[in-house]
Amino acid sequence: WFVPICGESPDIIGLVPPGEVVIQGDGNRPALFLVADYFHRVSVRNITFRGVSEVLYRELPGRPLLMDFRNNRIEECGQGLDASYSSPNSVIAHNVITGNSGDGIDVTSSAALIESNEVCSNAGAGIAGSSANQCEMRSNHIHHNDGCGIAVGQFLNAHDNLVEHNGIHGLSWH
Repeated sequence: WFVPICGESPDIIGLVPPGEVVIQGDGNRPALFLVADYFHRVSVRNITFRGVSEVLYRELPGRPLLMDFRNNRIEECGQGLDASYSSPNSVIAHNVITGNSGDGIDVTSSAALIESNEVCSNAGAGIAGSSANQCEMRSNHIHHNDGCGIAVGQFLNAHDNLVEHNGIHGLSWH
């Protein structure tokens, strides 16, 4: 199952303490399916995603999306968080992204601020993506991923991250 999201600016917020709202899947479907072609913003806070194929699936993945994704947990999913094509002023902060079958966070063509996340034990890279258009990564703990800690293309501003004990490299430019 998945949650279809319609409307221009949805807020998906767990109002109980973080981690107590769990979206559990069987690995075959995304948790959130953004169905509208006019989507420009989504806010997701205080939710645990477990066992879904992906957290966000977008009908039009190349369109910029303003993301506010904070205080969530993504674990044992097909892939971690797809933050690709996030527009400037997007924030991905204070999340735990662990034990996923792919990369922890995909920042392809992203301009997001990726801050204070723990990204660990993923089968791919901790944070990956090509052409991370002015993406800023700071104060993240990226460790024990099977691939690189950070594997990105150009235009990345990364500082004050702790990147350790990853399978291939700490930082890889491609």
